[in-house]
Parts: sequence; structure tokens; C-alpha cells
Amino acid sequence: MLHRNYFASFQVVIACLGNHAIKNQPSIIDTASSAGVEHFYPSEFGADLTVGDNWNERYYRDKVITRSNLKKVSAENPQFGYTYFTCGWFTEWAPTPHFGIDMKTHIAHIVGKPEMEQSLLATNEKSGTVTYKSVEEARANQKKAIETGDVDAELAVSHQVIQGTGSTLLPRPYDNEKFPEVQPLGLEETWRVMLENTTKYPLLEL
Repeated sequence: MLHRNYFASFQVVIACLGNHAIKNQPSIIDTASSAGVEHFYPSEFGADLTVGDNWNERYYRDKVITRSNLKKVSAENPQFGYTYFTCGWFTEWAPTPHFGIDMKTHIAHIVGKPEMEQSLLATNEKSGTVTYKSVEEARANQKKAIETGDVDAELAVSHQVIQGTGSTLLPRPYDNEKFPEVQPLGLEETWRVMLENTTKYPLLEL
């Protein structure tokens, strides 16, 4: 539990938390607000929770709870505001076992259909190296993970379902022009950099 003194003299807080830590955001928000913080950026990033059925996906459960808490706190404290920063799927996260891509064997098992933009694979992939699994199969695996209490597997499969249903795409219009100094790398270039120095990207070894 964070003490309110940690937020003393801060007007803005930007949260950058991982899957298991996101559940702590409501208490962080409550403490920050009571300490005088005026604006909060929750750990959102990634996909938009309002797209498709994302709001009901297990992977976003704690983000949904966070949004509800932000709404409540801002209603109780008119001096407290918040902003959701959704930038889309992190490219560096894509080529990992989490999403069925094995960099060692060069085999990919993708949840969804070939036409899904989230597959993130080139059209000239060799035949036999890519297979597509149904969303229903992923749901079944998610149920097994819940039954065994494997939270990491539960989150991973939920994320695969989100990918497989095309729900990681951000709705237009985009406002990238607000950050003209940012020059993002393309997907192909990002993957090339990652593969040239895998020691810098432990996600590839998950």
C-alpha cells in the first residue's frame, strides 16, 4: 500500500504497470487523489477497452475496474482528472510465445483467421509454418486455465482471443499529430532489430 506522502508535491501521475500489478491501480488512484494529485494516466496503452467485446475479456478485467474507480473518484473530487492513453498493440510484444510465435522453430500458431490484421505475419510465409486456431479452442484453453488457477495462462489466452477477434485495432480517427517528434519503427524493422539482438528482448524467450 502506497502512503499518500509518496505523492506529495506531484500534480500528475503516469502509471506503467504490468498484468499482475494493474489490480492495484484503484488503491493507487484513491491515495493519489487524497494527496492532491490533479491528473492520472492509468496503465492503459494497448487496445481500446470499448472496442468489440474487450470490456468483458478477462485480460482487461482490472482495467475495467480501474476505469470505474476513476469515474467515481473524479465525481467525488472535481479537482481530479484522468486521461486514457491508448496507443495500440506494442510491436515488440507481438513475436512472442505469448501469441503463439516460436522464434526458435519458426512455427506460429495464431488464434483467429488469416485475414485478421493482428496476425502480424508477412504474406509470403512458407506453407506449413503457420496454423490458425479457432477462438473457440482458445476459449476452451482459457476455461482450463481458470480451473487450474493458472492466472498467467488465463491472461495469455484471453489476450489471444482479443487478437483473434480483431479487437486490438484502435478506432479512427487517430491523433498521432499531437506527437510530431515521435517517429515509430515499422513492424518489419522492429522485428529485425529484435532478432539481431535477442538478449535485449527476454520476451522472446518466454
